[in-house]
Amino acid sequence: MDHPPEQKFQEPTDKKTRAGLGKFLRPNTPYDNFMEAQGIPIYRDIGVRRVQDLPRKPWKRMGGSGALRAAYRSAPSDRA
Repeated sequence: MDHPPEQKFQEPTDKKTRAGLGKFLRPNTPYDNFMEAQGIPIYRDIGVRRVQDLPRKPWKRMGGSGALRAAYRSAPSDRA
């Protein structure tokens, strides 16, 4: 098994830099995969002032234009 070269840990010296050597990303859920397959913009944020103002793109499956809104930390897997 090939391993990447060993990295030397360096403790952060400021309040913005996170400690650790890697990124631990959340894997896509089936719903994330569905949204991405639609080919329209997906807005993931805490809130939106007016959803009517979000830019839309043609949505082939629905025969119109659209965008998806996924509220930040709204999925059950994000609440842990």
